[in-house]
Amino acid sequence: MADGRPSSELDLHLLECPICLERLRQPKSLPCLHCFCQECLGTYITKELSGKMASATSFPCPVCRRMAQPANQTEAKDKWAEQFPTNAVIQDLIKLKEHSSEPLYCKPCQTRGNLTNLAKFWCKSMGVKFCETCKVQYHDIMHNDCDILDITGYDNRKTKQEKSVPKCDQHDEKLIWYCEDHKRLGCNICMIKDHRRCDEVTTSIQYLQKLKAGSQLEEMEMALKKGAQAMTSLVKDFDEQLQTMVQNQEIALKSIKDLRQSVEEQLNKLQKDVTDRLITLFKEEKGNMEASSRQCERLVNSMLNTMRLSVTAAEGNDTIEAIVLYQRGQAEVESCKALVTEMNKSFTSVSIKHQIVPRLVTLGDDAIGKIVIERQRRCLPGDLDYLSVPLSERRVKEIGKFTVKNPSDKSNCLIRGVVYLPNEQIVVSDSNNKKLKLFTDKGQYLDSTWTS
Repeated sequence: MADGRPSSELDLHLLECPICLERLRQPKSLPCLHCFCQECLGTYITKELSGKMASATSFPCPVCRRMAQPANQTEAKDKWAEQFPTNAVIQDLIKLKEHSSEPLYCKPCQTRGNLTNLAKFWCKSMGVKFCETCKVQYHDIMHNDCDILDITGYDNRKTKQEKSVPKCDQHDEKLIWYCEDHKRLGCNICMIKDHRRCDEVTTSIQYLQKLKAGSQLEEMEMALKKGAQAMTSLVKDFDEQLQTMVQNQEIALKSIKDLRQSVEEQLNKLQKDVTDRLITLFKEEKGNMEASSRQCERLVNSMLNTMRLSVTAAEGNDTIEAIVLYQRGQAEVESCKALVTEMNKSFTSVSIKHQIVPRLVTLGDDAIGKIVIERQRRCLPGDLDYLSVPLSERRVKEIGKFTVKNPSDKSNCLIRGVVYLPNEQIVVSDSNNKKLKLFTDKGQYLDSTWTS
């Protein structure tokens, strides 16, 4: 389970915004524990919830697609990002990274004129560095119970935290408890106020020991690995589809030019129109496919990063980090399953062709042909069935009603089966009238045939 990459490389991934791929600025955490720049998250929310989605009260995480909801949904959407909690741990790491190339000197010693005495500790609460002597004489007198980092020999790799434990966002107390009923970390106050009646409440250390003793961590790692492989297969398939679409575009453009040569004088304007239409549709389909590919890539990167960080945290007995990453891994696996299920509903091959219209005596708008998008239903690449929701666990919802009885029916209808066809038509089996009836997905009657 060990990863050969140095911890500094893992830290850098942790400090990157998945949207802009730059160092996180004002890091905001969503409920799924993925972190983004406040500005990037605000821009994403505004864009995601525009147009038909303007009335939505939640939005999907840019990485795992898990839905997130602001505390105050009535506030303007460009302010939603500000409502999510700031990730203090990430901020602390960023501060250390920013000063990693600078010598770390003791602040009290500098005040007394000793400008080059190296610091060994950094107080997060005060934002001040101390040597060992000044820590005992000044810091420990006033701040004996605060979080302080041992930065001895700090070289932009891993700092040793002397007694730092992440604190509760609500009560500013140390997170030392874990409620298995609600799957949440909490402080003493959280447990007293919100989890007194819960059956399974243990210390975070005990919960991590329980995870290590069982197979949950290994199962989660395996699920992350399989999910990442599934997303990689999808990304590869999207790349192949894009190459096919490029070839389709080239063939279609050649067809347009070949036809244009035979009617050169009449078709200059029409050629421009149909070519523009081709390029517009190609860009639209290409953009949609690239967006889907990027979505899978983001989830792949996040799942692989979570897997590596989880292994490192578990082996290093970093209790809180291991639990947080375990929860994040579970959320990402569920998001992976949901994404595969969602894509499976509309997974198609996109083929762009130039259709030639034989009728060229009188030139209409489609005299030089028209651009059409052909979609063919196909299966997802590889063995991804295990990520799909089993049929026994799926749910349906009513989206509309229509009448299946028509004037030629002599009896009341008794429906024995319904089939939804890929061309968006519906076949209904009427047992009493011994008919198979064909309808559009809007309920318009098309045809019927007798059955024996």
